[in-house]
Amino acid sequence: MWIIGGLVGGVVWTLFRPLFKSLVILAVMLYGCNWLTSDPIQVKHEMELRNQEYASVQDQKRKVLAQDLQIVWEKYGDREAVVTIQNGSVARISDLQLNCSYERPDEDEPWKLTTPVASTGFINPGESKRISFWLRDAASDAIPSSFACDPVMTLDEGGLMRAKILQPKNSGDRLLAQTDISLTAQVGDRRKIDRREIIAEGIIANRSSKAVTAINLICQGLVNPLGLVRSVGGFTNLYVRPGTTERFSFQVGLIQEMDPKWGIKDLACRVLTVEDS
Repeated sequence: MWIIGGLVGGVVWTLFRPLFKSLVILAVMLYGCNWLTSDPIQVKHEMELRNQEYASVQDQKRKVLAQDLQIVWEKYGDREAVVTIQNGSVARISDLQLNCSYERPDEDEPWKLTTPVASTGFINPGESKRISFWLRDAASDAIPSSFACDPVMTLDEGGLMRAKILQPKNSGDRLLAQTDISLTAQVGDRRKIDRREIIAEGIIANRSSKAVTAINLICQGLVNPLGLVRSVGGFTNLYVRPGTTERFSFQVGLIQEMDPKWGIKDLACRVLTVEDS
């Protein structure tokens, strides 16, 4: 068997060796051509821009604060961190978690954990919200008074571009930066046994020089108290002339419920892309 396998492998190598060599040579030529034709000044500029944007986004995240931390630590009951999330950034925030450190008896170094998502809903710039985060992975002998927590969140890219924290990378980004879209989401009728319609409604103000013809959304919601997030994406065709404002409403898709009694909570939608004519 080994002899036959070796013979077959030898025949295959003999037949395809010229092709393999040609592919290797082509790959080397393409890499070399790209290296020779690339502008080192342009490459350096793009790297500096990415680094600057990353630093600016991190600075915006540091402006989101977890205030008035309260640790609920029942021996055989709830264990959660309750904080007020204050959004001091220029963009809406969502998908909120906490990154916490805490002490344990007879341990020199602090332990760390990241909580499950406690909120997929948005908090607008300048607003605050009191939220409970489940301390699922905390050690049973954690010292409650030692907890220190920082928020983890998603910043809305459209808001970051409108505030010039991020630079548009393509025509779609530029169009998104020049449109103001307010969104609300609601759970619609039940379909099949355990799936619910997700309805997005909103207003789009087109401040660009092009007509908006479609928007692509993603909607997320919590489907159980343990922080499980389910999402659905969808798009709708519409027509918004430059300088005008239009309303829209459409079914984004279906989200599966884990428990019909618990339902889908904290539902929120955000815009992924905007298309022009």
